[in-house]
Amino acid sequence: MASETKRMTKEELREDEFVEWLVSVVDYIRDHRNSFIVGVFIVVAGIFGIRTFIDTQHQNIRDAAALWGDVLIAEQGGQLTEAAKKAEHIMTSYAGSPAAGQATIFLANLNYSQEKYAEAEKLYGSYLNSGDSGKTEILRHAAEMGLLACAEVSGDLEETAIAYEMLGSKYAGQSMGAWSLMSAARCFKNLGYIERSTDILRRISVDYPKLPIAKQARNMIDML
Repeated sequence: MASETKRMTKEELREDEFVEWLVSVVDYIRDHRNSFIVGVFIVVAGIFGIRTFIDTQHQNIRDAAALWGDVLIAEQGGQLTEAAKKAEHIMTSYAGSPAAGQATIFLANLNYSQEKYAEAEKLYGSYLNSGDSGKTEILRHAAEMGLLACAEVSGDLEETAIAYEMLGSKYAGQSMGAWSLMSAARCFKNLGYIERSTDILRRISVDYPKLPIAKQARNMIDML
C-alpha cells in the first residue's frame, strides 16, 4: 500500500508540473498577446504577398502569351514591322516569361533574314546568356544555331563546321542534333572536305533513319 501511495504521489506531481507549465504558457501569451498578434499578422501578410506575387506572375505570363499570338498573326499577315514592334514590347515588358524568350529568338531571326547579322548575333547571345529559368531546349538550340549561322556568314567556315558537328553531338538522338549535323556537312562540303561531309551525312542516315532528313542526307551523298 505504501508503494502504491508513493506511485500515485509521483503521478500527481507530474500532473501538477504539467498544469503549472500550461498556466505559465497561457499567462505568457496573455502578457505578450500584442506581440503574438503582430507575428501572426506578419506571417499572414507574407503568405498573402507571396500568393499575390505568384498570381501576378501567372497573369503576366498569360498576357505575354496573348501578345505573342498577336506577333504571329502580324507575321503571317506580312506585317513584319508591326510584328517586330510587338515582339520588342514583349521582350522588354515581360522579361523572363516564355513569350519573351520566343520574342527574342523571333527578333534575332528577323534581323538575320534582313542581313543585320551583328544585331542578330547580339539577340541570340542575349537569350543564351540570360538567367531565365524558363528557357526551352528548342529555343536554346535555335539561339546556338543562330550564333553559328552568323559566324558562318562572317567567313569563319572551318571552325563553324566543327562547332555545328559538336552541336550535333550535344543534341544526339534528337531532330535538333540531325539538323546541326546537316549544317556541318554543308560547311565541310563548301570547304572541299568531301570525305568528311560524306561521313557526317552517313551518320545522319544511320542515326536518324525515321526522320525525313535521313532521306535528304542520302540524296546529298549521291550528289557528292
